Amino acid sequence: MNIEYLSPDHAKLTAPNFSADAYCIELGPANLIFAKTSEGFLGCGFFDLSVFEKLGIPAAKVTGISSIEELLRKNVAAATPAAILRGAKPGVSGEEALTRLFSC
Repeated sequence: MNIEYLSPDHAKLTAPNFSADAYCIELGPANLIFAKTSEGFLGCGFFDLSVFEKLGIPAAKVTGISSIEELLRKNVAAATPAAILRGAKPGVSGEEALTRLFSC
């Protein structure tokens, strides 16, 4: 997956037949990190998946990260039922989860 930084806190993620926007926003001692596809979200430990679940939005999270690169490289720790149905489930890499959230 290609990462093109459009600004220090915003990147475009691309691969064949895939695109997403990713953000890394400094919040003091930690960063708020997430990526959005046309079908869902992948984020850091700040994400409250119960809110996404209530809204019916597929979402998954990767914990213990500090960069967009780590969001893609590390494995999903938790996901909403809607995300799991799309294959963005715990244990898959963040990159795999994003492609699953895009292709449905």
